[in-house]
Amino acid sequence: GVIYALLVDPQRLPEAVPEILSTEILSGPGRGSGTRYRETRKMFGREASEEMEITAADEDALVVISSRPQGLIWESRHDLKKSEDGTRLTLEMTITPTGIAGRLMMLVMTGAIRKAIEKDLDAIAAWCESAASTE
Repeated sequence: GVIYALLVDPQRLPEAVPEILSTEILSGPGRGSGTRYRETRKMFGREASEEMEITAADEDALVVISSRPQGLIWESRHDLKKSEDGTRLTLEMTITPTGIAGRLMMLVMTGAIRKAIEKDLDAIAAWCESAASTE
């Protein structure tokens, strides 16, 4: 489906999420599991880049994207379920601090991270709904 195709293709993410300014494929197939990429986004008023990897992809069912920014391990699990009116996307994000810097970052930024993720999900939903209506 539309949501799965977007999540497994990092080069399309800037089309859907305005805060993602660009993506660059670093290694792997370029789409799907094993793809490593650098995502540059606008965050807290400035540009920030982070390396990401699609660590699991099961057609129209699951996409897992992982990252290891400074002092943290992020794992974003996107579960997709067909429903009568389309596809339901559920995101479960696990952020594990790996040291003192990571723990401090979690204390300071948890609320802001949650708001940014909600904004991303709203943008993805709007983009997918628009794309589905033109199919």
